[in-house]
Amino acid sequence: MQYLTHFVHAFLMFVAPLKFLNYKSTIKQRALFTLIYGLAIIFSRRIYDFLPLTFGTHTILLVIISSVLFKNIVKEISWLKSVYTALILFISVLINDALILLPSMKLFDLTVQKIENSSFLILFSIIIPNATLIIMYIVGHLKNKKDKQISLNS
Repeated sequence: MQYLTHFVHAFLMFVAPLKFLNYKSTIKQRALFTLIYGLAIIFSRRIYDFLPLTFGTHTILLVIISSVLFKNIVKEISWLKSVYTALILFISVLINDALILLPSMKLFDLTVQKIENSSFLILFSIIIPNATLIIMYIVGHLKNKKDKQISLNS
């Protein structure tokens, strides 16, 4: 069940910025990014089991992977925009972790083990860690809807 959260996160990492940029992705693009990036999350977090690296190395690795995936899956995006998109996503995830996830876990006296052992709390591990991505998607949707209304009224 824990791995499901990685794939939900991967999906949101792809659709949220593209919705904000008003890019309509295909099902194939969403599925490909979600599968590859979801697996990259799983394997990059296991890197510490095999190599004596400092904590946070997996984050740098995931920024690089997401930049490459954005560029190769969405051909219309330049390398520069791909890198910017990946960096903005990771900044939003770090802000989310610091301002939403950790305070929520402290408030409800939750640990990672408590969340992993409860099928009910798995929803907590999907929604709260992805709150900024969900907000980004909603804002992009509302922005695009407003842009369409303005263009219709013009």
